[in-house]
Amino acid sequence: MIHKKYTLGIFTAALAVLAVWMFLFDSPEAYEIEPEGESNKETSIRDAFEYNFEMIKNLETGEVPPNGLMDALKFTRQRQAELAHVKLGDATNPRFRERGPNNIGGRTRVIHIDLRDSTRNTIFAGSVGGGLWKCNDITQNPPIWNTVNDYLDNLSIGGLAQDPNNPEIMYLGTGEGYPNIDAIQGIGIFKSVDGGVNWDLLPGSVDAFVTTIQDIMVHPVTSDVYAGSTFGLFRSQDGGATWEKVHGQGFGANNFFYDIDYVEAGGFMICSNSNNVYKSETGDPNSWQNLTSGQIEAGMSRVEVTVCASDPDVMYLIGSKGGGATKVYRTGNGGETWQARIEPGNGSDFTNGQAWYDLDIAVDPFNCDHTIAGGVPSLRSLTGAFTYDQWMGGMHVDQHTIVFDPEREGVVYLGNDGGIYRASSGTDIPPVNKNFGYNVTQFYAGAM
Repeated sequence: MIHKKYTLGIFTAALAVLAVWMFLFDSPEAYEIEPEGESNKETSIRDAFEYNFEMIKNLETGEVPPNGLMDALKFTRQRQAELAHVKLGDATNPRFRERGPNNIGGRTRVIHIDLRDSTRNTIFAGSVGGGLWKCNDITQNPPIWNTVNDYLDNLSIGGLAQDPNNPEIMYLGTGEGYPNIDAIQGIGIFKSVDGGVNWDLLPGSVDAFVTTIQDIMVHPVTSDVYAGSTFGLFRSQDGGATWEKVHGQGFGANNFFYDIDYVEAGGFMICSNSNNVYKSETGDPNSWQNLTSGQIEAGMSRVEVTVCASDPDVMYLIGSKGGGATKVYRTGNGGETWQARIEPGNGSDFTNGQAWYDLDIAVDPFNCDHTIAGGVPSLRSLTGAFTYDQWMGGMHVDQHTIVFDPEREGVVYLGNDGGIYRASSGTDIPPVNKNFGYNVTQFYAGAM
């Protein structure tokens, strides 16, 4: 057994190494925040990124080593193995028991409905720091959550997708590509071929810099995999072995992709980056048509987009500008023209200056006038984004993902800083807390 002095040393060293590599792939230039109307929080975040970049860059090349995080993990495990047989003093074998809390979740950016379950009640949820979890019947009260795998090399879940042609194949993207100071760096994309039981890191995703994932999608016709990352929009046509960049320009804001989706009724893909929405029927490089250039306000640093499944000509978007949320924009003709509707806060910023952090919008697949916008609270519109009202009851603040069930009318899931919530009627009943046992609460401090 390792003496407590050595245990503390290993732990401290591991924290130090991982902290140094925490922002491994992100240069400060990638976080260009609009100077006009810049808040103190945004200034401190930008300064923190610049400081971390200066700390971890190679002094000769001026760049961040691409495999530094993996090297740090390898070094930490090597040191742990070397000291595993050291026996000093009378230290006893420790036995840790989870003590909770088990009644509140943590920051959740991924909610996925298992394609293999015809009841649509099996749900995967991904926390930014607590790994991937699964519930076999989300309608239970309380639900029963189980960890899918908490021994992955990285437990920051940024995206999850299932191959519709073979639902046993799943892809898991890691990392938070948002400029919050406690964002956790990812290390790439994992793949499972047995429905999420076992996962393997795809080395090609690391080599391609697909390291911090905002969204991931598997094409239902070709099974090609698309990943929206902080380095561009990438595609793999060989099951994740190799990746190519299909959209994005150079480095910086135009490479930040937030949404990627396939619209079955329209037979096209749609994606968004920091300032525009794009459409492609093939997904190939140079095939992405800019749908919003010159039609939405300039100066956005993040765009979230959603398409109505029952009428793909209807799309909505909302953006972040100067830290706050923009108005919602709507098109009814497939993106040819866009109309500015209302800002969901009805005149006040419903993101409290945090639209770069908590922002999403989703449209009901059965009712194209029904949208839900997420900022600090979650607001609902039944009028095509002309008006928004609160409906979330006692739901936790800071909304990150909104998922309508495309096959069950009225069912919607919301992920926020407090975990996961579910509404069984998206227009009438407020969301229900589904966090009991979903133990991904993020701790800020500890004591002995």
